[in-house]
Amino acid sequence: MPKSDVLSGKLSFISLADLLQFLGTAVASGEVRIFAENGAEGVINMKNGDVFDARQGGLSGEKAFHELFTWQDGDFLFLPGTGPASREIHRNLTGLLLDALRRVDESREEQSFHHSSSGKEPFLKGPSIEYSDIVDEEFHRDGSVVVRQGRFGSWLWVILEGKVRTHREIGGRSIPLFCLGKGAFIGSAATFSLMNRPRNASVHAVGEVLLGVLDAQRLAREYTTFSPFFQQLFLDVDKELTQLGETLARLRSSLSLSSEIPKSWTVLQASGTLSSGSFFCVKGGRAILAYKGKDVTWELASFAEDSILAHPMAGNPLAIDGLVFMGDSHTSIVPVSDADAGMLWDRLSPTFRKMLGFSLKSVQTTLELIGESIDVRGKSHDTDPESI
Repeated sequence: MPKSDVLSGKLSFISLADLLQFLGTAVASGEVRIFAENGAEGVINMKNGDVFDARQGGLSGEKAFHELFTWQDGDFLFLPGTGPASREIHRNLTGLLLDALRRVDESREEQSFHHSSSGKEPFLKGPSIEYSDIVDEEFHRDGSVVVRQGRFGSWLWVILEGKVRTHREIGGRSIPLFCLGKGAFIGSAATFSLMNRPRNASVHAVGEVLLGVLDAQRLAREYTTFSPFFQQLFLDVDKELTQLGETLARLRSSLSLSSEIPKSWTVLQASGTLSSGSFFCVKGGRAILAYKGKDVTWELASFAEDSILAHPMAGNPLAIDGLVFMGDSHTSIVPVSDADAGMLWDRLSPTFRKMLGFSLKSVQTTLELIGESIDVRGKSHDTDPESI
């Protein structure tokens, strides 16, 4: 095969994520062969810019793909071809990469989020820090307020060292949610569309904390280049996280959740497969994410028609019995394709990629804590019916 037909290099120079994004943009077909320094080998099969299959050792499909994604050093070789005849990986490239990057970050942080029986509070770290968008640094002493709920502001930070605790003011009380550590973002991309909106939570320093101030002007300019659909995606995922944070605070403060759900509503099944992507869209009417127990159904979050959401059961299902979507007979939950969203994933800056990935991780974390709170409340309800 002529050298001009081969693309090769080192993973230490170009990451597997960047390589696959390039091949996806080029709508390439063929196979990516990967050679680790310890002699291990693997292959990723692509067709028309999407990953169709992967193999490594005795693994295949997504398991092999996620294993290969952990390889940080070694060589790669792309051989163009017609691509495989059958497809074993059905998730689109954007969803596949987001999930893989999230898994790598979680592995690097060695299970940085934990909620153990020893009494340690929930702790969520972020991805590796992108220093190119940091324009200043702020030092905060233990107990100082970084953000106060209800105040207006458009600053965005990333935690460089130390940790902070998030609180939700509700029912006249300050309810702690969880701690954020190195690499976590304070603020969201919604800032660029909803300028000077009130903050939805308070943030306090725990010990000494060093924050990096992000270049909001540059990020705002980048945000304006996104397609309307992609701008909506950032906004709607932020709304989803805000609602789930409110639900978690209400559960922890023993306040009631809405149970006024129309009797005609039923459980909705997502069309397509949950592995087809990380994002879904509500069609045909309003839908809710609910906890459906034996004797009660509680609304956890609400989604208007055409809302985009991070599907909580996609990719990495949570062990929350009774977590369902509900709506009327005209409502459906459908996967969002790259083509529909106009996501231009390959053109996103590293900061925006990591910000979106961190938002997805935060949604999953908050839902896990909601599940724990529901379990605690359920046990309390067994002995004290008035506690609900």
